[in-house]
Amino acid sequence: MPIEGEAGIGYRLSRAASLPPLTFTADELAALAAGARMLESWGGAGFASGARGALAKIASAMPADKRATLERLAIFAPSFHIKADFSAKVDALHRAIDARQVASFAYTDANGAATERRVWPLALAYWGARWTLGAWCELRSDFRNFGLERIRDLQVLETYPDQEGRRLADWLRHVNAKPR
Repeated sequence: MPIEGEAGIGYRLSRAASLPPLTFTADELAALAAGARMLESWGGAGFASGARGALAKIASAMPADKRATLERLAIFAPSFHIKADFSAKVDALHRAIDARQVASFAYTDANGAATERRVWPLALAYWGARWTLGAWCELRSDFRNFGLERIRDLQVLETYPDQEGRRLADWLRHVNAKPR
């Protein structure tokens, strides 16, 4: 790619330069569209907006035949069964992860035991039928996973510190070390 540079000005592409068109195979387009449609339906409003925007940008950059492939893709993710308060919970936790903010909530485990938790949200995981939150739990002083459907009265609070041993990479090692 021909790049021009001038002291004190910077770098730029030559006016004669052109980038090749963005192209995807039919399988790549199907994967992108299916993933975006699932996240649009089963994520929060922020994910839904991002998925719609990304698909629109991809479609606008595609040649007409590829755009038609994308538009006629018969893979859908119905959202009529997803409650608005659940989607809001996904959005709030996603923002808390991005901003490294403590989350406080009431939690009921699989045995029906209720606790109040303060956690450092690290990751959201979608398992095909349910979302879970991976976090550092202040109550247990360890990593824990929480089913979003069991979280009530969610509040996002102050920023938590970037602390060795309590980061996303640490949680991932913890999850991967568990026997399967």
